[in-house]
Amino acid sequence: MAGFWGSIFGSDKVVGGLMDTADAMWETTEEKSKAKMMFLKLYEPFKKVQRLAVAIVVPPFVFIHVLIAGTWLAMIWFPSNGELFDFRVAQLKEVASMNNLTLGDPVAWILAFYFLGGAGEGIVKAWSARVNKK
Repeated sequence: MAGFWGSIFGSDKVVGGLMDTADAMWETTEEKSKAKMMFLKLYEPFKKVQRLAVAIVVPPFVFIHVLIAGTWLAMIWFPSNGELFDFRVAQLKEVASMNNLTLGDPVAWILAFYFLGGAGEGIVKAWSARVNKK
């Protein structure tokens, strides 16, 4: 076949180069699988960063909300007069609101980054195993 095209274009090298270029443009499933596994290997350092970010940002956010919940329970168990109770309720709402405003979005992004990264890795590994099985 290359001889026919080579005679039209004047050289077998031109046809061979065109065929190699076309072959390089479309990856086989095996090549895609190898590329995805290489991506997972390169992804390893980011796993450490994910864990560190979760360990730094999430505990204070959760701890503040646990303190707020504990304070609410203490207010219910040890009631006070209405004016003081209303003041405490307003202050607890303010603290919860500030906690959500300052740490809420970072916690949401970090947890999404953490869990979706792991889910993505699992999907890539399952897909690669399935492709290698065929």
